[in-house]
Amino acid sequence: MRGPRNHFPLADAERYLFVAGGIGVVPFLPMIEEAERRGADWRLVYVGRSRAGMAFLTELERYGPDRVLVHARDESERPDLAALLAASPAGTAVHCCGPDGMMRAVEELMDRACPQGTLHLERFTPSARPASPEGDRPFEIELSSTGEVVHVPAGRSALEALRESAPQLAASCEDGLCGSCELRVLAGTPDHRDDVLPATERGRTDIVYPCVSRARGARLVVDL
Repeated sequence: MRGPRNHFPLADAERYLFVAGGIGVVPFLPMIEEAERRGADWRLVYVGRSRAGMAFLTELERYGPDRVLVHARDESERPDLAALLAASPAGTAVHCCGPDGMMRAVEELMDRACPQGTLHLERFTPSARPASPEGDRPFEIELSSTGEVVHVPAGRSALEALRESAPQLAASCEDGLCGSCELRVLAGTPDHRDDVLPATERGRTDIVYPCVSRARGARLVVDL
């Protein structure tokens, strides 16, 4: 057994803007506590369908309206995300979790409205991934512990192919969201198609999530 993985950690920053939709507010509860402990400047934008259905509202509103902006759709209009992002000081870490529509809106607005900040997302469902220039061509995965080579045909995931040789391989969502199937890459270049790695880390060659990702070359060597 080992401790839990966290692919949505609190970034190291002096300022934070948390954007939450519905139950997406949950990961921000400990983040806010940690930001308070660090003495960091932070704001939370919390959007929900109705005030009655917004979880943890009482606990959050104790921080005051300057820190917590509540937008219940049965009481007010949607927040102006562009204005909120644009008002963020330089170096702000923007963390967003909630419905796909809201997350796409924040992601699309960042470059224009908040180039001075960095974006960190946690998704509930896979994003619409553009077609990879590598396509789904076949490739091989070599297991470093035994030297066995697993063939991954076109149209089949690397995770499925690996399970024939390593049925104990951990996995959960199998949609590139949770990061449970993470493998360390020892050689080769992964074709990252997951939603775990942020845009700034898409060039990494040390890990791969085989449930959705593939290879940019003929072979990957993994620590398995």
